[in-house]
Order: sequence, then structure tokens, then C-alpha cells
Amino acid sequence: MKKPYKREVAVIDNIETYTRTLLMDSSIINLTVDKKVYFLHAENPTPMYVEYEFYNENGGLWEEGNEISTFYYLQVDIFSLSTQNYIPLKNSIKKKLTDNGFNRISIISIWEETTKLNHCAMRFIKTN
Repeated sequence: MKKPYKREVAVIDNIETYTRTLLMDSSIINLTVDKKVYFLHAENPTPMYVEYEFYNENGGLWEEGNEISTFYYLQVDIFSLSTQNYIPLKNSIKKKLTDNGFNRISIISIWEETTKLNHCAMRFIKTN
């Protein structure tokens, strides 16, 4: 008789630290000008650079009134002078996050008139 399927979920104590560690991987930061990623907002960065933030967090699964799983919504932003030069960085970020349990929600490319930069906004969700 087959055992019932049980989903194993690795619990992450600190989603912010875990995510920063993933985004600071050399496959990502070596494609940026200043070799780092910024949480929320970069002060006077040199394009091409990456910012990230968690824009939502909510209960994913509930059991007898207790939250047993959390949904974390992450946005990663790439700012660059050209749409063509951020494609390798976009692909590297997408691969790193999806290989580590994040699911991609959307990716959009827009022109930021105020900064005169191309902006690639990538959204992901992670369940913990």
C-alpha cells in the first residue's frame, strides 16, 4: 500500500536573509556595476543595479485557526541604460530564485521617464 503524499517544506527562519544571500550570488552581482544588490532603495547607484523588496506577506495555509504556512511576495527590480544589457542579469535572477523555491508571478519591462532608465520589474512568490 502506498503511503499518502506528504509535502516537505524547508522552513526558512529569516526570509529576508535567505533572499539576500540568493541575490548576492556571484552569478548575479558580477553582472551589476557596483557588485551588490540593494534592499528597498539604492542611494546614487550606477546603472546597472538591482533593488528588491517584499511587497506583501500573508497566511498561506491555516490549521485550526493557526497559520502553518506563509506566502512571501518579492519584487526584484533591475535598472539599466539599455533593455538589451539587462537580459543576462534578468535570466540569472530568475534562474537563481526559481531554482531555490520561488515561483515567478510576472516580469514587466518599462521606461522610467524621471530617471531615464529601463526598469525590469520581476515578481515572485515563496511559500514557507
